[in-house]
Amino acid sequence: MTDTKAADAIGSAEQTAVAEEWLRRAAVPGRAALRVSAALLAAGTVLAIAQWWCLAVVAQAVMSHTGALIVWGVAGLVAAAILAAAATWASRRFEAAGRARIVGEIRNSLAVALLPRGRRTTDPEPAASAHALVELADQVADYHARVEPLRISAPVSMVAIFVATALVHWPAAIVLLLSSALVPLNMKLAGIFAQDGNDRHLLAMRRLSAMMLESFHGLSTLINLGAVDRRRRDIDAASRELTAANLAVVRRAFLSGLIMDVVVTFSIAANATYIGLSLLGYVRVPGVPPISLAAGLFVLLLCPMYFAPLRSMAAAFHDRERATTAAKAIASMLSGGSDGSETQSPRAAELLAKAEPVTVSLRGVRYQVPDGDRQLFAIPSLQVEAGSWTAVTGVSGAGKTTLLSLIGGLREPTDGTIEWRTSSAAARPMVGRSAWIGQQTVILEDTVAENVRLGRTDATDAEITEALRAAGLEQAVTALSRGIHTIIGDGGWGVSTGEARRIAIARALVGGARLWILDEPTSHLDPESELVVLDALKRATRGSTVVVATHSAAVVNVADAVWNLEEGVVEVRSALEAA
Repeated sequence: MTDTKAADAIGSAEQTAVAEEWLRRAAVPGRAALRVSAALLAAGTVLAIAQWWCLAVVAQAVMSHTGALIVWGVAGLVAAAILAAAATWASRRFEAAGRARIVGEIRNSLAVALLPRGRRTTDPEPAASAHALVELADQVADYHARVEPLRISAPVSMVAIFVATALVHWPAAIVLLLSSALVPLNMKLAGIFAQDGNDRHLLAMRRLSAMMLESFHGLSTLINLGAVDRRRRDIDAASRELTAANLAVVRRAFLSGLIMDVVVTFSIAANATYIGLSLLGYVRVPGVPPISLAAGLFVLLLCPMYFAPLRSMAAAFHDRERATTAAKAIASMLSGGSDGSETQSPRAAELLAKAEPVTVSLRGVRYQVPDGDRQLFAIPSLQVEAGSWTAVTGVSGAGKTTLLSLIGGLREPTDGTIEWRTSSAAARPMVGRSAWIGQQTVILEDTVAENVRLGRTDATDAEITEALRAAGLEQAVTALSRGIHTIIGDGGWGVSTGEARRIAIARALVGGARLWILDEPTSHLDPESELVVLDALKRATRGSTVVVATHSAAVVNVADAVWNLEEGVVEVRSALEAA
């Protein structure tokens, strides 16, 4: 038991170290803009010092009835105030620019890991992925945008205020110095105190998000089982747990802020008492000249300014703990996503340059479910012949889609090798280099041409028209008000399911791939639409290699070979045997 706890502690420490290193590197894209923001913040502090000095001089001049000094003091006050406001405004603009660069880079990295561009060993959990892309990325960017300028400007600002106070009346500077010595301890305790609360909040948020998503997906099943009330109670409990976690974070932040306020209030009160008694003549420090009204007012105005950066840094400690918690989640997603092997070897480039169908060889391929001991399938040796249709059949859950993802390079096998070959070159599967058509077709709210152009961004209108003709959509598109430039809606508004599939076929055609991987391309279609889509696929893939997962007898009938997945074993049949 002790060894297990020690191992868990070591693993947690390593995870925290990785998260903190990733958190530090996440600031790099916006660091230049944030440093400019820090410089402007420091400049604003210097201008504010000048502003308060002018105000103190004006107050002294009013009391002594010195008209010329009043005019110059007011002019200096207005000029310093305008320049300080301009510096603050510019600092905020650079801060926003740095934040935008950071959050953009984080989301780009997450997209590479979560979307099918890099090789994955596990599928990301949808609720956690959405939470990371939207909220956690913002938390990390907010932390850097707030802390990075403060980290640079706060020491400069505090030194400038301390020096200005010391030059005017050094005993008041000593009071500031002694009071600020208590702040670092409070900040450290606040950070430790906040970590547990942030971890609980993230866990509660993830649990509720996942529960809501699963409930929407399985609503019909819940209704059929009569389990809607039970799920509602579960969601209520998860909501209360999230509320409790939120309140715990707020309580911790409030208590930490209260301690900080006590320190700041004590310092201001001590300085105010000392300045007041000195001006009344009740207190005299040996060797220190009597303090003037201007000097006393100046010191009192600077005292809250001195602690403002410290207050901001103390609040940022809560942001840091929240950002560290977010970084742990994001770093784990990034490490479980793409392996970074997006580069294309010379042999791969040669293979892709050949306008000929691809042979797919699988040798000793075994795939085990991640984080489990279940082996999905084992394939000693199989080959998809160039230019052939191979249908992959089997009951739902047998592993058909997983096998397709291995052939397409979206996943790595647990053991064994998969290779694409042409007559003169060979390479391992490359993500995005095959034509993939899944069970659901994504139709953007854009023109028909732009929807097809997703397959290749530089495709011409003539190439798109030819692809649509080959996909059997020529007449349907011609009947549209503006042809290929007609807007179609998000989710396929105005386009039937069969037409959406044929748009996907046209999209794959303009991509020019000679290996097509199809996952249930005719699912949810009526028999007539299925035959239309199947006929379009046969025309579009003529001379190409096709691997198709299907439950459809019509698809099996047109295949050259059939791989039947059953209990982890692949049985190879001819199309006649399968029929």
